[in-house]
Amino acid sequence: MNILQEFFHMGGYALYVWTAYGIAAIVLVGNIVQAQIRQRRITRQIQQEDKS
Repeated sequence: MNILQEFFHMGGYALYVWTAYGIAAIVLVGNIVQAQIRQRRITRQIQQEDKS
């Protein structure tokens, strides 16, 4: 195997390692998206309160 194949194979633990990386990436992206949604909602609420 060449070096790149060995890297992606991860010494036989590729499924575990890449699954863990994938789950971590999904959680991180989810946290960012959730924070943006919450910020927009709070901003809208503040703007509505200022109009009242």
